[in-house]
Amino acid sequence: MLDARRKAIIFFVLALAMATIASAIIVNEWNKVRSAWGETVRVAVAAVDIQPYTAITPEMIDWQALPKQFVTTGFITEAQKLKDSIALVKKGIS
Repeated sequence: MLDARRKAIIFFVLALAMATIASAIIVNEWNKVRSAWGETVRVAVAAVDIQPYTAITPEMIDWQALPKQFVTTGFITEAQKLKDSIALVKKGIS
């Protein structure tokens, strides 16, 4: 019985050590990716399904951070551009 308990403890310690090493590697890689992305920009995304020809209100919009290198001129980056806006076309996967 004592031998089985010792094996279980050794197995648990090894598993814990490998999990710690794996976590450190994952965090390190994630930080590398985030630093490679560089500066982020907040862009407007729909928080709800916006029907065509309805006025867009601030409650319908969420802001999401995207890396600046992926933001094009078609993205809305300022809340002022949404003021008095109306949804004209419903886009999406049918």
